[in-house]
Amino acid sequence: MPDKPIIAGITGISGKSSTLKILENIFRLNNPHLKDSFKIFSSSITEKPSLKNKINDAYRDGTKYFFLEISPRALSSPQIKSLNLNLLAVTNLSPEAAADPPGKINGLMSSFSKLLKEDSTALINADDTLALQMADVTHSQVITYALDYPNAMATAKKIQLKSKQSRFSVMLESDIDTLTGKIISPGSQDFTLPLPGRHNIYNALVAILISLACDISFESISEKLNRMPHFKRCLEAVYSNQFKIIDDGASNPGAIESVLKTISSYQFKKIILVFALSGNHSSSINALNGKVISHWAEKIPIEKIIITKSIHQVNKKARASLQEEKVFLEKCQNIKGRISVIPGLGDALQDSILSAREGDIILLLGEKGMEAGASLSQKILHSFSGTSG
Repeated sequence: MPDKPIIAGITGISGKSSTLKILENIFRLNNPHLKDSFKIFSSSITEKPSLKNKINDAYRDGTKYFFLEISPRALSSPQIKSLNLNLLAVTNLSPEAAADPPGKINGLMSSFSKLLKEDSTALINADDTLALQMADVTHSQVITYALDYPNAMATAKKIQLKSKQSRFSVMLESDIDTLTGKIISPGSQDFTLPLPGRHNIYNALVAILISLACDISFESISEKLNRMPHFKRCLEAVYSNQFKIIDDGASNPGAIESVLKTISSYQFKKIILVFALSGNHSSSINALNGKVISHWAEKIPIEKIIITKSIHQVNKKARASLQEEKVFLEKCQNIKGRISVIPGLGDALQDSILSAREGDIILLLGEKGMEAGASLSQKILHSFSGTSG
């Protein structure tokens, strides 16, 4: 075991949790007998002052690798600054961060520049304008990755998107140093990911590069991804009969954009969107959510949009405020004739099911407020037909 833990963080607006899930599967499947050799820490842990003690305690018990979900705002926190990060991956910052004042963006860049030492590694999404700016402010080794940017050091090519999986090749265009000082030469590897959508290829690409940096081979990573199970609430088809119900945890503009873009390639007649408005976002994020949904409602046949506060699933403190609801709806003025607000999740789901016809898709979006959406939909369908689908 090395004389200090290996710590890799993942930051950005969206994609952090999914990337960590993919990474967890790669490491668990790589050596099931050493399942305690790594730990995943969500933002609920990384934002607490006890983080460093938790890492030190686990390291003494034999844990070698630590993978942390770090929100952009936490980059300047004392508990993150006290760590010697070996690697920090940036998933995306646009367009959400673009809505922030320049001073806040400058503060984010400053926090990032001070966080990584020269012997550490930064993984930067070169397709994201603001994320790419971070490559110019860090003194660490930089590895850029992309699906579109032609000059990135690691790219996903030959992309094939299907409803239940994605296929692509990862091309390493230059030498990459691992965290233990080894060198990975340029090359390529084919991957099959049991998750649909371009956004999940971005997430997988980060997980692949982190795994390579931790000395897991290209071939082994490819094998593990192929065996990985489909994730819950990740464009998950929870009902498929005359119509489909698809469930996803997207709750911020980037994630919603990615899901709607993926859904647009599916075969369907019309979409009924049920969105759980969350109270844990700023008004600016809720406004951007409304803007994204409004934009896509004019591009694809979204016939009906039902907004719910999931009043029986979330407590009053976590419930969306009237102001958050207002700024969301203000961005949907151009499609207000297709929008309704139904406070209860069960009532919102029942309305969507009664509105659906053969060939339609009911799309469930949102985080905590929509976590019960799939099971509630099944209960409603059972009450209507006597079957659970």
